[in-house]
Amino acid sequence: MTTPPERAAAFGPGRVNLIGEHTDYNGGLALPFAISDGVTVRAQRLSDPHVQAAATDLGERDEFPLHEPPAAEGWRAFVESAGQPAWRREWNSPTSKI
Repeated sequence: MTTPPERAAAFGPGRVNLIGEHTDYNGGLALPFAISDGVTVRAQRLSDPHVQAAATDLGERDEFPLHEPPAAEGWRAFVESAGQPAWRREWNSPTSKI
C-alpha cells in the first residue's frame, strides 16, 4: 500500500449542454462540453478527527466532526457527502482541511 499524500489538489471543469438537456440519460442525443468555470479542491491532512472546509468564492467556512457530520445544506452538504469516500479510503485519514 502506498502512503497517501499530505496534500492533494484537483480541478473539475463545469459542463453545459448545447442541446439535449435531460435526454442523454434517456437514450436521446446530447451535445455537452466543458467550460473553464469549475470546481477546484485543495485538501490537506489534519491531526484530529474533523473536517475544515471553505467556499472561497462565497467567503464561507465550516468545520464538522468526520464520523458524525451534522445535517447540512448547499455547498456544505456536497463537501460532507462527496468527501466521505476519500477521507475514509483513499487518504485513509481521519481528518482533512479542504
